[in-house]
Amino acid sequence: MNKYNESLCEQIAPGVYKINEFGFDLVFLIVGTEKAMLIDCGTGLADLKSFVKSITDLPLIVVATHGHADHIGGMIQFEELYVHKKDMIVTRLNKWLRKWSANRYKSVLVRNNISLKDIPKRECRTRLLPLSEGQVFNLGGKTITAFFTPGHSIGHMVLRDEEDKLIFVGDNVADDVWMHYPFTVSVEEWLDSARRIKELSEGYEIWWSHKTGKLSMEHIDKSIQVGEKILNKHKKNTFFKSTKVFKDEETGFKMRYRTDRIFK
Repeated sequence: MNKYNESLCEQIAPGVYKINEFGFDLVFLIVGTEKAMLIDCGTGLADLKSFVKSITDLPLIVVATHGHADHIGGMIQFEELYVHKKDMIVTRLNKWLRKWSANRYKSVLVRNNISLKDIPKRECRTRLLPLSEGQVFNLGGKTITAFFTPGHSIGHMVLRDEEDKLIFVGDNVADDVWMHYPFTVSVEEWLDSARRIKELSEGYEIWWSHKTGKLSMEHIDKSIQVGEKILNKHKKNTFFKSTKVFKDEETGFKMRYRTDRIFK
């Protein structure tokens, strides 16, 4: 079975770890004195459970920022997963797409000597638990608060580590926001969430789920600017779906969106 190693893990704060899933995505582990929390569980292409146990043997809470395959594929190793109720249907659909994710990044698999036949098998039937606005998890010395920020998915959540001043924003703000998938909200609704994420991020270190993971307030501002320009560009939604890519020539930031889901 494929395994993570120490080179794919970086401690970003005391008891807080960024785990890189072979370049696919980032998973975050927060270890308190009584419990630990895994924010997202990757595509499930490697033995995440064993790697987490090599860091801590504390009781583990697993939460998902949203229900896409590259964030919940690893749920097959865990008995419970917290996810917003609006994303539960997204989660159930995407858990079957782990091998699609693997095929999509075949060159990365080859580079890391990962074979499709070695992908972990389902260990249990994962129970989905509701993750809601304002929900608080006390890990012992670390308090994690959940915030509802619909956008990239209809049930997208942001998690904030209050003691370490870290905020985990999933895929909702970045230099290339994907809003063209099924089960996303309108660009206008995403913009409300992006502005809220900016408010929630004041005084916090910002992490998203891909590339190096680190974001700044400037990244959020540029992402918001893209959304505003898309709204200014269009007068109304189209009746039929058409996927567009808007690139801000000034900043290089992009958004992929649907013309039938621009306004509420």
